[in-house]
Amino acid sequence: MGTAMLLLPLSAGAGLLLGSMGVVNLKRLRAAATSMLQATTVEDAVEFYRLLRRVGKKWLGRVSGVGVPDVFDARAYAKIRRLNYTFLNVMRASSDWDAVAYELANSMPLTFEVAYPTLLRYHRESGNINVATVNTFLTILAQKADTFIIRKLKAAGAEDAEERAKKISEMAKSALDLGGVATKEGREALFKMDEELKRGEGLLNPGSTADIVAAGLMLLLLAGAKI
Repeated sequence: MGTAMLLLPLSAGAGLLLGSMGVVNLKRLRAAATSMLQATTVEDAVEFYRLLRRVGKKWLGRVSGVGVPDVFDARAYAKIRRLNYTFLNVMRASSDWDAVAYELANSMPLTFEVAYPTLLRYHRESGNINVATVNTFLTILAQKADTFIIRKLKAAGAEDAEERAKKISEMAKSALDLGGVATKEGREALFKMDEELKRGEGLLNPGSTADIVAAGLMLLLLAGAKI
């Protein structure tokens, strides 16, 4: 779902630019996507809450004292309308604990300023989209602990959620320092990291990082990369 949340404003912005200019410029695309998010409404927020309720409680956890109503509050829709909360307001309120929300609330800084240029650099250097994708994933994860990991661990009752997520980020940095998927040493470190993630039985899946890389890949394609 996080991937779709990032790709939707990018897709809409790209369509707007293609329709009006016949070409997609990434600087203009970022501005267009930001404008669309700023134009979201209260009813967009309500529909987003409806969608989250369908996802279920397993990985969402509960929130309180943050201004925005909890998804599973029976009066959530009424509160959203009374507070005049738009979808963008919800993203801003959620940005402290969710990387995708942070991206949407802040004009997608990791997507445009880290994911895309890192993908572009590795793709040009290696000529291999797999190397570019994996090493970009490692780059982002090394810089920022994955919020999806933290949220899932907390929902499962773990008291050391931040520490465990930080450990995964440290493993990503170690693998990247060795060359990531482009070198034998880096791949060996990646295999060890993969075993650690598997031991989490789904709790250690860096989903937010993957969402941002997917959005970066969309920018790479829109910029004309042949992969």
